[in-house]
Amino acid sequence: MAYRIIRYMIDYYLKLHEWLFPAAENPLPGGVFVLKCRICGRKIKKGQSLCQECIRLSDSKNDSFTTEKYTDLMNSYVSSDNKNKRITPDLLAFTTFAIAAAMLVITVILVTTGRDNIKLELSDYIVIEYNGFNGFGELDAHFDSVRFRSDCENKLPDSSSDPSGAGNKTINPSSLADLIINNVNDKYSFSKTSGLKNGDTVKLRWDISAADNSIQTLAASGISISGRNYTVEKLTDTSITDPFSDLTLSYTGFNGNGTLEFNSRYPLIYTFDKTDNLKNGDIIHVTISAPYGNDLQDYCLNTIGSVLTATESSFTVSGLPELKSFDPFSDVSVHFYGVSGEGTASSEYKGDMDLRYTLNRDEGLSEGETVTVTVEAPFGYGLNEYCEKKYGLRAETTMKQFTVTGLGTYLTKLSDIDEITMKHLFDESEKAIGQELADMQSKTEYQGMILMTLKNGQPSRNSWLPSDDQDHMLFLVYKVTAQYSSGGKNKSFTYWTSCRFNNVMKLKNGTLKVNTDDLILPVNKVTPSGSSQKLSGFNDYSSLYNSQVKSKLGFYTVQSSVKEKLSNNDNKKSSSPSH
Repeated sequence: MAYRIIRYMIDYYLKLHEWLFPAAENPLPGGVFVLKCRICGRKIKKGQSLCQECIRLSDSKNDSFTTEKYTDLMNSYVSSDNKNKRITPDLLAFTTFAIAAAMLVITVILVTTGRDNIKLELSDYIVIEYNGFNGFGELDAHFDSVRFRSDCENKLPDSSSDPSGAGNKTINPSSLADLIINNVNDKYSFSKTSGLKNGDTVKLRWDISAADNSIQTLAASGISISGRNYTVEKLTDTSITDPFSDLTLSYTGFNGNGTLEFNSRYPLIYTFDKTDNLKNGDIIHVTISAPYGNDLQDYCLNTIGSVLTATESSFTVSGLPELKSFDPFSDVSVHFYGVSGEGTASSEYKGDMDLRYTLNRDEGLSEGETVTVTVEAPFGYGLNEYCEKKYGLRAETTMKQFTVTGLGTYLTKLSDIDEITMKHLFDESEKAIGQELADMQSKTEYQGMILMTLKNGQPSRNSWLPSDDQDHMLFLVYKVTAQYSSGGKNKSFTYWTSCRFNNVMKLKNGTLKVNTDDLILPVNKVTPSGSSQKLSGFNDYSSLYNSQVKSKLGFYTVQSSVKEKLSNNDNKKSSSPSH
C-alpha cells in the first residue's frame, strides 16, 4: 500500500512539472528535452527558470518584468475551467517541498520495516534438473549459492543474531550467506533420484537435527526451511530396440573352412563363440556387451535412446560353396638344358594362382634321370588351407616327377661332324689365324683335326687339369707359311698352329652346337728370324702334338685325322680338304 502511495505522489509531481514546463516535441542530441515558455512559446535554456525573451521584451518597453508578473502572465493563459486553481510562486514551492518530504518519510519507513519482515525460503534455491529417458531418468540438484548470496545481501537486515548462539553477537548478511552455503549441501535429500519417469513425485527433505547450530536458528535470521514436492517432467521417451535386427552376417571361404564377417550400425560389442573353420549347418552363438565395461542398458539409453529386447542370440551358417579338387601341376613344365651328365633344369608355371614351385635338383643332370617338383603356398601357409580359402580348391597332390629329356651329348666321333659345321669351323679358324698375320703375306694349309674326350671315371674339370682345359676339346691343325722382309730381303717362315673349340655338343636332333666365342690359339709363341713379331704356334707338328696332346694322354681318349708324322725331320706335306 505504501509503495502505491509513493507511486501516485511521483506521478502527480511529474504531471505538475510537465504542465508548467511542457517538453519539446523532439529532444536535443544526447536525449535532453527542452522546456517551452507558455507565454511566447520560445525555448527556455537549461538552468533558467524565466523566459529570457519575455524579459527582454518587457525591458525594451521600460517595464520591470518580475517573477510575480511572469507567474501572473502564465496564469492568464490557464483555461477558464482552472481559474480557481491559479498558481503562485509560494504555492508552487510549498507543493514541491511537501511532496519530496512525504516521499522521503514513506521510503525510510518501508525500508526499515520491510527488510525486517522479509523471509528467505531455502527450498527456493534448490535447482533441480531431470536427465535421461522416461522410466530411466536421473535427478540432479544443486544449491544456487550465487542467487542466495545476492538475496541475503539485498533483502535481509544489515545484522542479525549469530546462529551459532554466541551471546548477543550479531552477524551481517554476507557472513550469514557464507555460513549457510558451507553447511547446506549435506542437509537435504530426495525421496528418489534414479529410475524416474514423467509424472513421478519427488519429495525434498531437510535433514536437520535439534543440535544443528548452523541451520536450526536460521528462522531468527529471516530464513525459513520447509520440504517440497516436485513432479518429474520432460524426460525423453524411450523405445525398444532389437540389437540383432540390424546385425548383418556374411560368410567367406568354403564349406569346412568358412570365415564369419559381420556389420552393425549400433556401437556395441558383439562376441561370437566361433568365427573360423565354419561349415554349413554350424550354430554360432553371439552375446552383446557395452564398450569400456559400461552397464549395457545404461549405455544403450545414453547412446541410442533405446532399451534392448535381448542380449544373446544364435545363427546358423549357410551358403558356403563346396570345395573342388585341382591338379596344381597342370600348368607346370620343366625345361632341360646342356649335355647329359651336366644338364640343368628350370620349372615354369603358366597358371594364374599364386603358388611356389621348387626343383629337388637343377644341375648335373643326365638324360633319363628324374627330378621332383614340389608346390607350396606363399608366406608359409599350408597348401590346402591357402588354396581352400583363396580359391575354393583342394590340391590333388603336392609333388610330381619329371624325366630328364632333350639333353645333348659331347662330340665323340670326328665322323659325326657334318659339312655345314665343318665349314663353320674352317671359317672361324682361318679368321683367327689371319688376324695374327695381318702384316704378312701367308699361306694357311689345313692338316686335320684332333678330338680329345675325357675318359670315363675321370673327375670332370678337376683341379688337376690346366685352367683352360675342358672335358671335350676339338683341335683344327694348320701349317702356316708367312712371307716377311728382313734386312732388305724377302724371307719365308713356316710354323704349325691349332684352333681349339671346347665342348662341341651333339644335340638330340643330330645337329652340332659349337661355341665359336671360345676359340683358343696356342699359348706358345714362335718368332721368325730377323722379325720381332710373335706368332701363336710351334716350329713343327711334333712340338705341337707333344704340348697339346701327348702330355694328357693319360686322361683323354684321342682321335686324330692329321697325316703329319711325329718326326722333326718329316717334311711330308698333306693337302687340305676342299672347303
